[in-house]
Amino acid sequence: MAKFLSKHLGKVALMTAAALWASCSDAKEEKTASNTLDESKPAEISSSTESTEAFASEQYEEQNFEIEEASVHISKLSPADKEPNQDLSIVKKVILSNGKTLSRIYKSFFKKDSAYRQISFDIRLDKKGNVKDITVKSTKTGNDAFDKNIMDYLKQIRFRGVSSSSFSLNFNFHIPEPMDNSISGGVLYGISGNITILTKASVTLKEWNIEISDGSSFTTEEIYKAVQKQIQGLRHIYRKHLKIKTKFNGTVILSLKINANGDVENVVTKSSTTSYQEFDAEIVKAVSRWKFSKSKIGGNVTIPFNFQEYGPTPFKEN
Repeated sequence: MAKFLSKHLGKVALMTAAALWASCSDAKEEKTASNTLDESKPAEISSSTESTEAFASEQYEEQNFEIEEASVHISKLSPADKEPNQDLSIVKKVILSNGKTLSRIYKSFFKKDSAYRQISFDIRLDKKGNVKDITVKSTKTGNDAFDKNIMDYLKQIRFRGVSSSSFSLNFNFHIPEPMDNSISGGVLYGISGNITILTKASVTLKEWNIEISDGSSFTTEEIYKAVQKQIQGLRHIYRKHLKIKTKFNGTVILSLKINANGDVENVVTKSSTTSYQEFDAEIVKAVSRWKFSKSKIGGNVTIPFNFQEYGPTPFKEN
């Protein structure tokens, strides 16, 4: 009897041990499979994130401004999630400072031709701001020699402060017809087919002619916009003095010291071609009351104002 129980209990023990081993093996395989599945999830999320970042949307930074006889547009492609840097502002400043030369090149080819002529460039700079590569993106000038002259001049320009940057530069050249300038602001009379300007008193300035001293926190664009808002007062002064002294014209160049609050601390007449001291003095007095935007440290600014009267000047109406 004892032998019988011992024999069968041994078999039962072996069967139980085998069952326990199989159960543990199955559990281990399930755990391994579960771990493998869990570990794959972060990999899928990471891959999806990288894909999204790779195709992140991009945007164009842009600047539009005027130089002599041309409208200028510059643009640069940049990631949408990054703040715009100062590259295009520096490019604008450099192009403004070279505006007169670009205009002279244009006039040397087209003289008094008033047609619009457009040319666009793709430009790439090295780390020092020198032009590393420049290509004509598109042109509607109809003159290959002109295109080459403009491109050759741009190659010589150094865009100091712009590092390894690529941008597009578009010029839309145009010499305005004299009658367009004459009509603006004039008092007109006449019969069909003829117009005569009785009088036109204009005060003009060009953004590229504004000079800002080194160390100033202003930009030419800021000064130009502020002046445009206040220049109407100078026009009234000019009209008033035209009743006293007819047909006087000229350019008055003023140097302004502007403090950080935007107030004009001092105005000095650097030069004048009006030959009219009373008029110049009243212009200085008016500008001394002007207000500019606040800045970090202010600065000195030189602004030329051109006063011009037209009329009577007859011409054919279109």
